[in-house]
Amino acid sequence: MNPAIVLFVCNLVITNSLTFNKRYQHYPIKFDDIQDVKIKRPAKLNLDTSYNTLETINEYVDYLARSRPDIVTKEVIGYSYQKSPITALHIHNDERATVEKPSILIDAGIHAREWISPAVGLCILSQLVENYEDNKYLIDKVNWYIVPMLNPDGYNYTWHGDRFWRKNRQKIPNSHCLGIDLNRNFGYKYGGIGTSKLPCEEIFGGNGPFSEYESRALRDYAAKLPNLRLYLTMHSYGNFLIFPWGWTYERPADYDDLYRVADRARNAMEKVWGHRYTIGTPGDTTGLGAGGSDDYMKAVLGVKYSYTFELPGGGEEGFDFPPGKIQDVCVETWEGIKAFAKFIKEENYRKRPRPKFGNRRHKSRRI
Repeated sequence: MNPAIVLFVCNLVITNSLTFNKRYQHYPIKFDDIQDVKIKRPAKLNLDTSYNTLETINEYVDYLARSRPDIVTKEVIGYSYQKSPITALHIHNDERATVEKPSILIDAGIHAREWISPAVGLCILSQLVENYEDNKYLIDKVNWYIVPMLNPDGYNYTWHGDRFWRKNRQKIPNSHCLGIDLNRNFGYKYGGIGTSKLPCEEIFGGNGPFSEYESRALRDYAAKLPNLRLYLTMHSYGNFLIFPWGWTYERPADYDDLYRVADRARNAMEKVWGHRYTIGTPGDTTGLGAGGSDDYMKAVLGVKYSYTFELPGGGEEGFDFPPGKIQDVCVETWEGIKAFAKFIKEENYRKRPRPKFGNRRHKSRRI
């Protein structure tokens, strides 16, 4: 039997004060102290008012998968340059129906210094897993795939080295500088405007497209997801909701569709605290940057609805967002994500073909 299932059942017993029927006591499974197998939430975890270390993030991801194996499937999708696991969680309620459901992929932490990004990623996981009953209606009709930390090496370095480090920690041949900007390393319009060929620059895109373990891990994982309809990548800062293209000022042919859906999410977020968000392409907002993950998802993998969240900034250099306000951003962003998910759910089932029952001549009666 799967150990995770055993732990899950034990957790239910403890939580609901259940007892075993005496007539089953002859079964060979015994627990000296069932409390010892209860799955505990990481003691140092704080989703509301502080940032979490890489170790605590990994512990929380593992906790979610072990405590709710009925709705969470954990997968290591790759390893970073320094051999840290890159983990994805699939949140579902019926794996047998995954092909029929639309899928949503969300990643966070691609830029190391943007701490609010993985913080929001953990909040999303908490909503989907720990608040499952409140959000079950979203999971019934949608597959959720979350990568809460795409750049573990860089993030860990911001805790123990340079707080405002952006890139990964890859060594570069014939250079004393380290790191590649992972969001300039994707293989669509690689090396174009908004990138650099100088290894010491923050926007250095590497020595070739998908040269990095981290970008390849996300590429390969996304490529195998069933019916992937929406991609969201979490960044900071600036209160923007951005969609392709990032390599040109030319707008995509379906610009109006992308804008309309983003506007739904923006309206949902602005109703929470009144914070204003700007939506548009990078050329209209933050500036161009080729080789980004959102452009790749749309152009190569065919994910029509592909967006970048630029979450609020604050503190020194804009990337040191006050931890006391994390919960505000989490609540606000979750409303936007729900708006996206509701649209994807509605569109998917609106466009699904109706079942064919052959050439039946009789008419059904209305009751």
